[in-house]
Amino acid sequence: MRTQSVLFALAFASLWCGSCQDCNRSACQSYQRPAAASIGQGVAGVVASESDVVANGCQECGLASATLEIWLTNGLVQDAVTVGAIARTTPLVAMQADGHYEIELAPADYLLCVDSGMGGCVPFAVASGKVTTVNVQRINGPTGFLVFDAGSSVPRTSQVLSVTPSS
Repeated sequence: MRTQSVLFALAFASLWCGSCQDCNRSACQSYQRPAAASIGQGVAGVVASESDVVANGCQECGLASATLEIWLTNGLVQDAVTVGAIARTTPLVAMQADGHYEIELAPADYLLCVDSGMGGCVPFAVASGKVTTVNVQRINGPTGFLVFDAGSSVPRTSQVLSVTPSS
């Protein structure tokens, strides 16, 4: 009888803990902090994708892919009409970012867009000898961005801009 009780307890524990799997949230944790970059100057970051499904108390957030485009700008862009005009030109950099990315850039102001601006855009600056972090979070809805100026562990509030046709 004791053996049957132990076997029943083990069977119950394995069923109960079948939902005790690790919840992969590593990309969203990386999204919340500056990138650890190997470049000396430019922009780096992570592309995270938070699931819209919660299963067994877990809302997974893994690494994702995104098409990133970067334009050199005259100052930090602040309005959607200007973003629309810029997005219709050829970007300085166009790349597929898979998980983590790093791009060497000269000191200047830039605009980074996801999916040709349809996923949103965010302005950022690169300082001499510094790396700025622009993290991207793909979710069911608008794309999220966190911008960490070089040397800062606190993200700055940055307006996400969408592409708007010029009038």
